Amino acid sequence: MGIGVSDSASWRFNTVGTPSHLSSLTDAASPSSVEDTTLNGTFPLAADLDSYEIQMTSGAQSGERRKVDTYTPGTGVVTVTVAFSGTPLVTDTYKLIAPRVRTKTLRGFTATITQTSGPTNYALNILPGPVDSNHGNLRSAKNTFRKFLFDKPVDI
Repeated sequence: MGIGVSDSASWRFNTVGTPSHLSSLTDAASPSSVEDTTLNGTFPLAADLDSYEIQMTSGAQSGERRKVDTYTPGTGVVTVTVAFSGTPLVTDTYKLIAPRVRTKTLRGFTATITQTSGPTNYALNILPGPVDSNHGNLRSAKNTFRKFLFDKPVDI
C-alpha cells in the first residue's frame, strides 16, 4: 500500500519537545554577553548551544529573547547576536530554549527539520541521503521531503 499525497495524517511530523535550561547568571559583562559558570556541567561543548535562544526571566531585561551567537564552555560566557536593551544583573535569571525539531520517517528515509533563525528559518536533513537544504518556511521543507520521497523508486 503506497503513501498518498492526500494522506495528511501520514505527513504529520513528530515534534520533539523544546527542552529548556533554567538558571541564574554568575556575571554579566555587557548587553551582548552574559556568563553562567555552571553551564559547562550541562553543555560541555561550544556547539551544544548552536541554534539555542536565551530569554531573560527576571530583571530589567525580563522577557527579552535573543539567539545565542557563541558559547565558551570553559568560562560559561554566552554572546548573543543582538544585544539586550541593557546589561543584565549578576543574579538575573534566564532560560535557554532549544530549537524546535520535527522528525518523520517514511519509506525508510528520515527527515529532520530544525527551526533556526534568519532568512532560511528551517533546515532540512534527510537520511540516508545525504540531503541538506534550507527553507524560508516549514511548508517548503516538508514539500522538499515529499518530492524527495516520490522521486525515489518504491520497493514492493
